[in-house]
Amino acid sequence: MTPDLPMSADSESRLAQRLAPEDVRCGDFVTTLNEVVEVPSFVWYSEAANLAPDQMVRLTRRAEDAGVPYRVASICLPFVLVRGPAKQVRTLDLRQHQIVRLSKTYGKKVWKMLEPQTSASE
Repeated sequence: MTPDLPMSADSESRLAQRLAPEDVRCGDFVTTLNEVVEVPSFVWYSEAANLAPDQMVRLTRRAEDAGVPYRVASICLPFVLVRGPAKQVRTLDLRQHQIVRLSKTYGKKVWKMLEPQTSASE
C-alpha cells in the first residue's frame, strides 16, 4: 500500500460497465477501453491475399488513455463530447471507441488526482 494514496472507508472494488451508445448519459464518468483502427489490406501481404488492395481491415487495440476518466458533456450519437481532468476536450466517435462507465466515486477520485495543480504564486 502506498502511503501517499490514502484509502477511504467507503472504498470498494467495482467493475467498469461497457456501454452501448444509447446508454451514455451527460455527467457520466467514462473511459475508452478499446479503439478500432482500419488499415488497408495491402499492409498484410500474404495473409490477406484474397482481399482487394483497397479493402480496409479492422483491428481492435487497447486505448492508450484507457483508465483516464472523462466526463460526458454532450451527446449527438455516434459522437460524444467529453472533457478530461486537465480540461482537455475531445470528441469520441462511438463507432471507433468502446467506452465504459466508471463508478462516480472512482471517477471523482482519479479526476481530482489528475487535475493540474495550480501554484500558490498564480
